[in-house]
Amino acid sequence: MARVFMASEQESLWHAVELRTGGPLPMARCGHVIRGRVHRRLGSPEKPRVVCGACSSGLRPESAELLALPS
Repeated sequence: MARVFMASEQESLWHAVELRTGGPLPMARCGHVIRGRVHRRLGSPEKPRVVCGACSSGLRPESAELLALPS
């Protein structure tokens, strides 16, 4: 299943969300409900936010390159 990274405007973490998840309250892989206005990334998430530890630990190994953020 394809994943995207989402974060609300007030959050400092990116969360992994199934691509088909949507609606007014999308739920991340870690169980976090993303509320309010959101940012969504189909590819590598951008700084200054970092990826949620619980979400990143559940990603497939071939998705690890998505977590490698440029310095």
